[in-house]
Amino acid sequence: FPLASFIEANAPRFPIFMCGGFKEVDPSVAELDTWPVGFAAQVVPKGTKVDLAAYSRLCLEPFAMADPRAGDRKQEYLVESAPQRLAKLLVDDLGAGVFSEVLQVGTCEPAGGRLVLRARITQYKPGSETARFMLAGAGSAQIEITVTLVDAESSQQLGGFEAKGLWAWGGAAGASVGISDLEKNVAYEISSYL
Repeated sequence: FPLASFIEANAPRFPIFMCGGFKEVDPSVAELDTWPVGFAAQVVPKGTKVDLAAYSRLCLEPFAMADPRAGDRKQEYLVESAPQRLAKLLVDDLGAGVFSEVLQVGTCEPAGGRLVLRARITQYKPGSETARFMLAGAGSAQIEITVTLVDAESSQQLGGFEAKGLWAWGGAAGASVGISDLEKNVAYEISSYL
């Protein structure tokens, strides 16, 4: 039987975890999402969201640059400032009303009603507008962020997700979009989840 059927039947009773990713031979995996949990991932039906109604405050810990090749990337000024820029974009996208307060702190103090958001930038490649203009696929820009949501009081991980962006078009269209556009899109994707 399809893996998605197994998950749907059992996920309400207990969480299901996996390591190593899906085998693509089962087309039903397109109906599933994974939430990162340490080195493993919790498997949930696609579109499952964590219930955040009990959280009035968001503690946004500093975004971590976890791309092992970040130091080798050109446009170092973009790579070095990406964590701060992405955090600011997320705060701007959240605006007023989603949470009564958004705290940008090094470490969130344990307290009830606080949600901690931890983000790891696992892929950050500014690419090259000139290379994309010359040839589609060359100089592609890419960003991937793993987000983890944690209850501040209990330190229990509630869930997580990935936000991704890739731009590899060629010609004028390829040169007209860059890493800053992908950053805005990924920040919006995170804020939309919240």
